[in-house]
Amino acid sequence: MIAYLIVVFLFFLLSLIKENRVFFFFSFLLVYLFLCYGYMCGSDWRIYEEEYYAHFKMRLVEPGYMMLSNFFADLGVGFWPFHIIFKSFSFFSYYYIFRNRVSGQGLAFVWMLFLCSFGFYLFIDCPFRNLIAMGIAILAFKFLEQQKYILYYGFVILVCSFHLSGSILLVLPIMNFKKMSNKTLYLIYFTFCFFY
Repeated sequence: MIAYLIVVFLFFLLSLIKENRVFFFFSFLLVYLFLCYGYMCGSDWRIYEEEYYAHFKMRLVEPGYMMLSNFFADLGVGFWPFHIIFKSFSFFSYYYIFRNRVSGQGLAFVWMLFLCSFGFYLFIDCPFRNLIAMGIAILAFKFLEQQKYILYYGFVILVCSFHLSGSILLVLPIMNFKKMSNKTLYLIYFTFCFFY
């Protein structure tokens, strides 16, 4: 528990001090290693590891994870390297999106809020299919903002192939976020976190 509080406190401190690129880089590197290289974290990893080595059969619901898992298992990649690769993918998806929206102290503050609201759940408890789906979903938002709806929906279909809760993303293009108050946006965000 102390380690998680240290991560939150680190981001809190980073949000207060003037940006120092070297200090920020090493801080994010340490947090990345802590979040993505955890071994046997959470409760679902046992099932994912068993399925990975059992080369599980095709299922009609959420086949994306199964195909990805079988592909890497066929290449001879062990479960834990596979796990680290896709936790890293999700981490850098979030980093890319957050970095393009805020910088410096604001970036550290956004990471602190993200980790406290949803990030620790994703990276430490690690519902693995959900983590990968969220890593893809966060990248889809760029296409939504650019109003490239075909690409956006392509990403949403990919997200749903990992976790059906991604189907909530189907309605986002019809919502007008620019006319919504901050209170409404916060409510949508926390509702999304709760159901996703």
